[in-house]
Amino acid sequence: CDETKCQRRDDSKLVARSLGKLYELLDGSARDVIDEADEVLHHRFQLVYPMGHYSRPDGGDTRWHMVQLVLDYVKCCAKDLQLNHAPSVEYTPSERQEFPSCLRILNSASHLQAYTWLCNRVVSDVLGGAPRTGVLIDSDFMDEMGKLSAADRKWLAAFILSKDLKQQDAALLRKIVPTIGIQKYILCLRALLAHDVLLLALQKRYRVEYGLLATTNQEVATYQRQIRMAVPFRAKDVAAERTEFGHMDVAITLTLLSYYYHGLTDSQIEQVFDDLARKDRSSQTAIYASWVEASENVNSSVRSLDGVNREDQGMMEKC
Repeated sequence: CDETKCQRRDDSKLVARSLGKLYELLDGSARDVIDEADEVLHHRFQLVYPMGHYSRPDGGDTRWHMVQLVLDYVKCCAKDLQLNHAPSVEYTPSERQEFPSCLRILNSASHLQAYTWLCNRVVSDVLGGAPRTGVLIDSDFMDEMGKLSAADRKWLAAFILSKDLKQQDAALLRKIVPTIGIQKYILCLRALLAHDVLLLALQKRYRVEYGLLATTNQEVATYQRQIRMAVPFRAKDVAAERTEFGHMDVAITLTLLSYYYHGLTDSQIEQVFDDLARKDRSSQTAIYASWVEASENVNSSVRSLDGVNREDQGMMEKC
C-alpha cells in the first residue's frame, strides 16, 4: 500500500513537471491573434461573467442619479435633436409623452455632429441648474449649479466635454466646486459625455443588442431577479445569458433605458411599493409625490399616496 502511494506521488510530480514545461512553451512561443482588437478589447464593449458577491461601485447612487438626470434632459430635447439632425437620429415619440418610444443616434456620416449638439445641450441644461421632477438628484447639486458665475459655468462646460485634461484642471475644479459630493456629480457627467458612454448607449438597439432578461428558465430567471440589470443580447430577443456589461456606466445607462422602453411589470411595481413602505411616512409622501409629478398620465384618484389602496387590484393598475 505504501509503495502504491509513493508511485502515485511520483506520477503526480511527473505530470506536474510536464504541465509546467508545456506552460513555459506556450507562454514563450504561442501568441493570441485577435481580429479588430481595438473594438473587441475596448472596455465599453467588454462582457463579464460575474462571480462572488456584489460590491457597491465608487460613487454609489451618484452614478444612477446622474444618468437619470442626463436621460431626463435627453428626453426633453429629443425632438429638437431629430429636427436638427434628421439623417443621424431615429426618433419615435411616446403616446404618453414620457421617454420616447425609440431614440437612437444612427451610425451615419454626421452622427458625431448630432452627438456633439446633444452633449452641449445637456451640459447647458445641467449647469443652468433648472429643477427636474421625478429625478432623485441631490437638490444641493442643482442649487450649486444655479449659483455658478458665467465664467465658472463656461469653464465647467469645457471641462465636462473635453477628453484631454491639463494637470491644473483638478485643482481648478476643487476651487470652483469645493464640495466633494458635487465634484462626483461633475465627474460622473464628464464620464458619460466626454468618453462617449451616452453615445454608445444611444447607438445600441433595444431588444437586439441589449435588454432585460425574460426567460422561462427558472435558474436564469432567479439570477436576473437578483440583479435586475440590462444584459447583452446576441440577436432579437435572444439574451447572452449569465453575462453583464463590464463597463459600469454603460450597464447603468442601458439598464435605465431598458426600463424606460419596457416599463415595470406588476410584480416590480409591487416591490417598489414594498420598498416605499419601509421608509418613514414623510419620506413616503415626498417620494411618491415626485413620481406622480413627473407624469401627467397618472390617474387623479391615485395622485396622492393616501388614495392608494394596494389591495384594490383595479386601483393598482391605475398607478
